[in-house]
Amino acid sequence: QLCDNAMYAFLKIMVDIENSNHDNDSEALGQYAHDHRIIARFGNEYTVRMGFGLHLGWAIEGAIGSRLKIDASYLSPNVNMAARLEAATKQYGVPLLMSDAFVDNLSGPARAYLRLLDRVTVKGSAVPIKLYTFDITNIVPALGEVTFSGGRSMAQFATDDAVQALQKGLHVRFTQTFSAGVQHFLASRWGEAKTSLELAKNMKAGDGPCDTLLNYMRKTDFVPHDDFDGYRVLDSK
Repeated sequence: QLCDNAMYAFLKIMVDIENSNHDNDSEALGQYAHDHRIIARFGNEYTVRMGFGLHLGWAIEGAIGSRLKIDASYLSPNVNMAARLEAATKQYGVPLLMSDAFVDNLSGPARAYLRLLDRVTVKGSAVPIKLYTFDITNIVPALGEVTFSGGRSMAQFATDDAVQALQKGLHVRFTQTFSAGVQHFLASRWGEAKTSLELAKNMKAGDGPCDTLLNYMRKTDFVPHDDFDGYRVLDSK
């Protein structure tokens, strides 16, 4: 339930950010799109975007700093992993990436919404991990109605209509075709992977994960390099 709640919280953040981008209220993000200083630097299509990484593992909590300034912080390889996932959202063109360590602890109804994107190693770790995302194709007016049990909020992925509405318009054929492409890619069948991912891309224009995998395979003309062993290395942080 803890992981379900964590994913639900980040989905709510993404929904709230997107709705605020289109709200011109004085306390909403939409006001910045009309600020002449923002327009001069970023143009007329300015919106606030954020990327998030979710991972599960131990961490040490403690105070770091001096007698003049102290900050609470969390230290561990798992904290670094979450930071790597957050940074990698830019490479895949998605706002949320989750590791298999996190996804394996989600409930079945929550996992059913996710899409497997890739299997990678990141800087600072030699252990391959699977990457997942939650596709949002429709922004709902609000997300955040939860039930409470023992004073704690409880996300209900099996029955929450608002969560289901987030994927309105996401066709099953696309997810199945993309999934087949990923499986071909990981199994070194890059010719078949190319075919499936190009079909998936035609079904969902501008899909970042499709472009990411196709561009990676294109570097070697869709022939797996000799040291490819079912995962690839993410070079940047």
